[in-house]
Amino acid sequence: MEADRAALERATLQLQSPNAAARAEAEKHLLSLQALPVERLFDLVVVVLGSTRDVGTRFHGVQALRTSAVEKFAAIAPQTKLRLRDWAVESALSQRDEVVRSQLLALCAVLVKRSFLEQQVEEKQSFFSRLRQHCGQDLFKTQVELELMQGIISEFSHETASSIGMPFAFHHECKQGFERDFLCHVFDFASSRGRDSYVAIKHKQQQGGQVEDQLYLTTIASVETMVQVLQTWDFRKRVPSRFFDASGGSQGATMSLKPGRAWRDRLLAGEALDWAYDLCHAAHSTSMDTPLASVARQLVVILASLHGDVFLPDDANYPDSPSKMSRGAVSAAGGSKIDGLKLKHLDSVQLAIQSILHPCDQVVSLAHNMQNEQRLRDGCTALCLLAEHNRLSVLTVASQRRGPQSGHLGIGALLSLVTLACIQCGGARDDQIDSAVGTSLTALLEAWDYLIQTECIVLSVRQQSIGQAQAHALHQETGIKDGAAHVFRSYLDSLLAEAAETALDDLDEEEEQQSLEMRQQKLGPISSIARVCAGTSFALIVAKLSEIQQAVSRSQGDEAALCRLLEQMCCLLELTGYCVADPADGEVPLIPILLSQQHDAALGLGAPDPVCEVSNALLGLVQKLGQDGHFQSQYPSPRVLECTLQCLAKWSATYLISEDDKMPSRVREAFTEGRDTPAAALDAVVRLLGSTFVRFAGESGVQEQCVKHLLPALVQTRKRRVALVKAPAWSEFLGLYVQGFDQLSLSLRGDLHRHLVKNAVKAATKPLEEHVRLAYLRGLLDPALKRVASLGGALDGKSRSVPMPQVEFVLEGLRGAAQSLTGPGLGLLLEIFATVQPVLLKLLRVQEKSPRAVYLVLRLTAETIESAISDVTPQDFVTMLGFVYEVLGEYKKQNLGAVSLQRSKALKDEEQEEKYKNVRALLRLLTTLTERDMVDFTTAAGGGGGVDVANATFVGLEMVVPLLTPELLAFPKLSRQYFSLMGHMCEVYADRVCALPAEFFRYFVDTLAFGLKADDFQVVGNSLEALYHLSKAHLEALSRGQPGLGPNAQLGGGQGTFAGAMLKLLFHRLVYENYPSSLIDMASSALLALMRSDEAAFREVGVGIINSQAAPQSREALTATLSRLASVTAASDFSRKSRRVFGSEFQGLIISIRGIAKSV
Repeated sequence: MEADRAALERATLQLQSPNAAARAEAEKHLLSLQALPVERLFDLVVVVLGSTRDVGTRFHGVQALRTSAVEKFAAIAPQTKLRLRDWAVESALSQRDEVVRSQLLALCAVLVKRSFLEQQVEEKQSFFSRLRQHCGQDLFKTQVELELMQGIISEFSHETASSIGMPFAFHHECKQGFERDFLCHVFDFASSRGRDSYVAIKHKQQQGGQVEDQLYLTTIASVETMVQVLQTWDFRKRVPSRFFDASGGSQGATMSLKPGRAWRDRLLAGEALDWAYDLCHAAHSTSMDTPLASVARQLVVILASLHGDVFLPDDANYPDSPSKMSRGAVSAAGGSKIDGLKLKHLDSVQLAIQSILHPCDQVVSLAHNMQNEQRLRDGCTALCLLAEHNRLSVLTVASQRRGPQSGHLGIGALLSLVTLACIQCGGARDDQIDSAVGTSLTALLEAWDYLIQTECIVLSVRQQSIGQAQAHALHQETGIKDGAAHVFRSYLDSLLAEAAETALDDLDEEEEQQSLEMRQQKLGPISSIARVCAGTSFALIVAKLSEIQQAVSRSQGDEAALCRLLEQMCCLLELTGYCVADPADGEVPLIPILLSQQHDAALGLGAPDPVCEVSNALLGLVQKLGQDGHFQSQYPSPRVLECTLQCLAKWSATYLISEDDKMPSRVREAFTEGRDTPAAALDAVVRLLGSTFVRFAGESGVQEQCVKHLLPALVQTRKRRVALVKAPAWSEFLGLYVQGFDQLSLSLRGDLHRHLVKNAVKAATKPLEEHVRLAYLRGLLDPALKRVASLGGALDGKSRSVPMPQVEFVLEGLRGAAQSLTGPGLGLLLEIFATVQPVLLKLLRVQEKSPRAVYLVLRLTAETIESAISDVTPQDFVTMLGFVYEVLGEYKKQNLGAVSLQRSKALKDEEQEEKYKNVRALLRLLTTLTERDMVDFTTAAGGGGGVDVANATFVGLEMVVPLLTPELLAFPKLSRQYFSLMGHMCEVYADRVCALPAEFFRYFVDTLAFGLKADDFQVVGNSLEALYHLSKAHLEALSRGQPGLGPNAQLGGGQGTFAGAMLKLLFHRLVYENYPSSLIDMASSALLALMRSDEAAFREVGVGIINSQAAPQSREALTATLSRLASVTAASDFSRKSRRVFGSEFQGLIISIRGIAKSV
């Protein structure tokens, strides 16, 4: 034993050697210790701890003992297990070295868990009782016991448990048993010890005595244990992601404490945690941070997120509810029927947060100077969590319980003070975004948004206008409105100052884009603050707009000053867009609830409407930028135009000729129903559009804002489209497009041309008469059609070459028309498509064509069919399908999907991208064809002969599937599109998929295997659907005496059968990999069909899973579970009811198999 001890000391010393060989030899010796019998290693470690002073030697000895005990636990005698556990506890209680003690406690914790299911409840209760008896009045032993409890909690929690080689079922049963029998007692013990030690600290301080460090350490350990319970333990009854799902840990984006009714008394009742809140106040009475203050903050942060049924519902009649409170808060909170314990808890948490953050200026200043940064972070995090989980009205009622003389600032005042302090210390600046002040400001802005929006939405939904009035009164009474006004002014000043400072920075294109994105990220959160005090904030915006315009006029000739002012103008316009309207995101936006509420408040006071005021200021700027030549010359920056158009697009989508029935009266009168103002506003907007195309013809950023944002907003609603087509300015704009088509084809990007035509076509809507609409559309599309005819003539000439950029520009425009010409425009679409078909085929036959031209031909064909598919006659569809055959024939004949291997790396990357686009376009075309399967339609009409949807689709698939390399399938959009199409084809044409040529079927199987192994839920789901329908069709064909898969049933190359290969792949994913549990039910139907198709492969898979386990009990459990699965499979068929029953049974069985086979 002495020799072993000396060898361990030498190995520990050699670990510090600079010689790599010596270190390797030392590591080898330490690993060899784990090969010793546990009893002998135990005796060695006892000797080492008793006779060796070297910390490293003791640490490595205990660490080796822990690893060995876990690995050989089943072979250790029962008495040795108990002796080892009790020795670890006793040694830790006397071990002053923290590093060695942590290993002893980890050893004890893992032994407690590993033997948890072997012991009776009485034995476990006896162990925990003996632990508490160890302490008595010895503060150090109390501290150690609490540290042990933290280790035990960590072991029993799913997300922090160490790996002990046991199945999930073991971990889950241990967690449930510990939660049921011991978790509450651990928390109660920690709370009582913390209270006792804190009371002792207070008593000694009051007596003027010296408080020993151990008393502080014991208090810290108590609070840390409480935090460990509340923060680490997952109280939700669910399958943990650590064991099954690939989605990550159990913690969400924010902290959430939802323990349930059983924890009500220990967290809320009586004076359960009053001492902890008192501790937080005392620990933060000075600016100095201490470990005690740190753990106190951690407890407050987690308690701030407390919610759920630990509180009683708010509609009960509580005798201790407040009665004399702020009228706005009480009415908004639903009267006085609020859980009294909830109010007490919220009051205590608010005061604790106030003690952390007050005085705000001092706390923020220290953090800004990188002193005590965590105090600010924790306080702001707690404030954000409190706002996230509680309504403003309830928080207000809670804070008013103590009366006006209590020193309670209230949530509104505290939030305002700390936010202002953060802004004044530069927290809103880009260069401070990751600092303590910057991250804290982000949390505070989220808190503002929670408090403002949640209450307003709840009340508006519940009581409409009455609710909005209540919300306004609440914001007024709580100081939220006044505080928001100060915060907005300070934030705006900070943004404008930073814009001026950085205007002259020499940034490259990427850095400039990053800077703009960072600014936009900061503008979103401030919008709620601006809206809740719109009367003040919008007036400030109007004043700043006017002030900057005047300054720009005065600064002509001073380039540096002008640059700063224009950057400030951009910043202000971006902010205005965020404040005045919500982003459209493809839908028709409504006026924000907060602005509707502010309209009613202003109307009651006889004040101007804030939205009208800022809208008039914006339209004044728009009118001058669009029509005043002198004013335009003062704004040469395209960035100003971009920001103006961006803001104008949001405003137009929300307010201009709106169809929102709930639009406030004065806003509706001004911009929708008024006699002159709506038309004048529309005229100003459209004239700016035309002016922009002329002045900034080569600026793609400006043009993108025009055609991708502003134009869609102008054609979004029916009333707006009618007014637009009738507007003289719109006719002038289209005239600029038609007359300047040749010039535009040189300066306007193709995709922007597509958006321009698409939206211009969309503007032609009822109640325009049919002949007027047709004349409008023909006039709009005439330049493109003439250019197509010209291209066709050039292709027939001797040179047989055309400029490809011109081709791409025209095809993009025709795509825009195809995307919008539906319903009444179908006849014109078919006429145009028939006209361009010969030219498109000629383009495919040209030798010197660009890959993008091929892509555009495919996309134009697909989009034309997609627009016409539901309304086209059978005769016309057969004609279109014939053209598709010709396109596919050219594609195949010229091998347009191939990639040359002789290209350089750069050209390979470029062509890979073009190949991706072409394959996607081809898949889009084939998918569009299959949509016709949903219509009752025959192909015999019109002399279509043997032309049908299925033939065309399979011809296309024979071209596409061999091109689908793993690199291409890694593109998410292409992958989803392909597997969606394959799912459809296997469901509708399963027999034809079974009979595919062998080489093609091999490609198909490879892509199917890729889909089953993908991480994308949609791809996996479509792959499983395809696999189910294919396997089912094979079985049904065999039952009818038909070949089914026939030769394709055997894959060759040693892969075995198709069913067997897919079965093994799926079972491996389900049992051993992080396969999402949400897809188990979806996989059940596919596996049912596969197991019925190849029972031998299923038996082989089962034997492999059983043989992977060494423990006899695990093998027996797996054998029983797999036998049950086999019997359930044999009793199931493919009816919907049977598959549903099988799926339910399968989910439980596969979770059991995973739990046994996948040890953690």
